[in-house]
Amino acid sequence: MNMPWNSMALRLLRPMCSLRLCSLVSVRGVLCSFAVCLALLWGTGQGECAVRLGEVKATLEKEQARAQHRKESLERLTTEERTLDKGLAAAETRILAIEEGLENYQKKLGDLVVHDETERIAYEQLLKEKEKTENALNETAHFLWELTGRHISTGGRELFDWARMDREHAWSVALFSALGQHRSLLDKQEEDLAQVLGRRKKISEEVAENLPAAELEKAKLLQARVRYSQQLDSLRQKRADAEEELATTMKLIESLHFQVKTYETDLKTLKGRIPWPVNGRVEKTFSPGSTPPYRGVGLRTVEGEPVKAVAAGTVVHNDILRGFGRVVVLQHGQEYYSLYAYLQESPMEVGTSITAGTQVGKAGMYPVVEGPGIYFELRFHQKAINPQEWLVQR
Repeated sequence: MNMPWNSMALRLLRPMCSLRLCSLVSVRGVLCSFAVCLALLWGTGQGECAVRLGEVKATLEKEQARAQHRKESLERLTTEERTLDKGLAAAETRILAIEEGLENYQKKLGDLVVHDETERIAYEQLLKEKEKTENALNETAHFLWELTGRHISTGGRELFDWARMDREHAWSVALFSALGQHRSLLDKQEEDLAQVLGRRKKISEEVAENLPAAELEKAKLLQARVRYSQQLDSLRQKRADAEEELATTMKLIESLHFQVKTYETDLKTLKGRIPWPVNGRVEKTFSPGSTPPYRGVGLRTVEGEPVKAVAAGTVVHNDILRGFGRVVVLQHGQEYYSLYAYLQESPMEVGTSITAGTQVGKAGMYPVVEGPGIYFELRFHQKAINPQEWLVQR
């Protein structure tokens, strides 16, 4: 099927591997067919695509090695993070223990203050009792001294007043007994106070000895906690960056795998199993020997019907050709091409790798059937082949 175009208005179909088009030399009146265009496409693209495939595989190997290196780096970072987490947890545990100990010391100091107040009140009461006892002692001593002085002054003449003497003796015994009781009570209170003061001194010494050391250790641990936290933040940022880089690398590897798969697609293995590009009825069949020759199939369908890629491939052309509407050409591997003409629209970008069944456009007006439809063609190198031998029988 011959297709004339004006070389001043049209561009040559783009070869695979995202190469830019070379403009045709403007020659008025030149007639060009799809066969000539695809022959040019094959002649300029086959060797370059082989080179490109090798480059893609080499890049794929490098990216796979880089991904492995990043995975190992992530494992190391994860191990370091776990170690830091353990260190931070141990520091936190130690800090809690020290804080609990400091709270105990503070409580002891609080209890000591309360106990000191109680002992102070008891001590003041004891001093009052002691003062009373001392006064009683003084009075007793004074009374005894008066008795003794009187006996001395009388020369002992009163000693023969036995009743009085017995009474004074009883008073003396009672006074000395009361004095002894007060003295014993005072001694016991002073002993108790000494014990309280001893305990207070011991607690004070213990607090004075341990409190500064605990405060110092707590300060060191707080510094360690800050250091651990900073290291963890830095490490987690590194890990996040590494994960992001790995994710980007894995996407690139996936894309490279897809490109390799696309380049290495062998359409010959799909003969008789290729799906039809559009739902419709065959109106024109492959007849290269007719006049004019018809090197594809013409399909009638409904306007706007989705047109899909018959196999995985790469978009090597998407443009308007005068008299044929929008034309999309896909390259499958390095030897096969599929062509879709009279499309209403197509979002495909040249250089994009697509999978089988991807929508390449929508059916537009096909003059041959005087309604909506498409023209579909398959080529092996620059030779058109019968699409119906490759498409699923229906």
